[in-house]
Amino acid sequence: DLSTGLITEEEAKERRAKLEQESSFFGAMDGAAKFVRGDAIAGLLIVFINIIGGIIIGTTSQDMSLADAAGTYTVLTIGDGLVSQIPALIVSVSAGFLVSKAGVEGAAQEVLFDQFSRYPRALGMASALMFSMALVPAIPAPPFLFLAAVMGGLAYLNWQRQKINKEEAAAETAEGGAAAPAEEPISKALAMDTIRLELGYGLLPLVQGEGDNKLTDQIKGLRRQLAEDMGYILPAVRIQDNLQLPANSYAVRIKEIEVGRGEVRPGMLLCMDPNGEPITLPGENTVEPTFGLPAMWIDEQYREEAHFKGYTVVDAPTVVTTHITEIIKDNMADLLSYAETQKLLDEMPPDYQKLVA
Repeated sequence: DLSTGLITEEEAKERRAKLEQESSFFGAMDGAAKFVRGDAIAGLLIVFINIIGGIIIGTTSQDMSLADAAGTYTVLTIGDGLVSQIPALIVSVSAGFLVSKAGVEGAAQEVLFDQFSRYPRALGMASALMFSMALVPAIPAPPFLFLAAVMGGLAYLNWQRQKINKEEAAAETAEGGAAAPAEEPISKALAMDTIRLELGYGLLPLVQGEGDNKLTDQIKGLRRQLAEDMGYILPAVRIQDNLQLPANSYAVRIKEIEVGRGEVRPGMLLCMDPNGEPITLPGENTVEPTFGLPAMWIDEQYREEAHFKGYTVVDAPTVVTTHITEIIKDNMADLLSYAETQKLLDEMPPDYQKLVA
């Protein structure tokens, strides 16, 4: 993406750092999981050996019955297992510390407290768990109540701090938005757009839409596709409204010269028959702007029926993007000027510059 100009150098560094952090995290988690799993398997084997060995020793050396030996050494094994939970707990906590620190810069204690304070909901859940443990009979309640109070207080303080930070950020954003915009330089107003898409006022919702149907997102995908297929980084397509155009019309200009024009219906679908036969659906007959094929604008409710009859169905932003794609391919000689060629040579990796030297 960096070599094709789709992202900046700062964005590439940020993505690389994030990738390294994720790689270190998953590597540490895999190693910690293997260590904890090995400790758990060893503990189970020790319990099994203690029970079987105790029964054998009790029946052969201590002259105990099988039931007495099984009861005695099972109880002893359970007690030993409870004692062994202390080092197991230490191992688990150590593994958690290792995974938390993996791939993160800074001291371990700073990283740990930062992660705890970042998710107050986790502290709240831990507080609720400690409180529920205090309600269990035959378990001393004061230690668990103390831990529940401490964790609950930390969760509340962190939640309040995050709330204040969000309010301050929103206030700063509002102040920045209310500031008067800087005056556009005159040189920028006199600059000539390499590619410009002019829209009638009825097509402005295509730019302001949401999801995958947003026209600007499709044009970004077009630039990426042309960079991958042709090795040519398309200049930014400037989108501008033009009140002189009909409401649902658009025009494509290359270096201020109009090279294409079309008309679409926002909120409707363009339906075409691959065989050129008449379309048997209610709608508005039209001509597809890119290739001049007979077509029809239909409502969204007829999409499934059109697919069932084998028709090709596309939405309005896709129609505009397809038209722009064909216009760019037909006018590639005008777009790839001396300045654009020099730009490609300047952005060429150093290992390949010797080939064109």
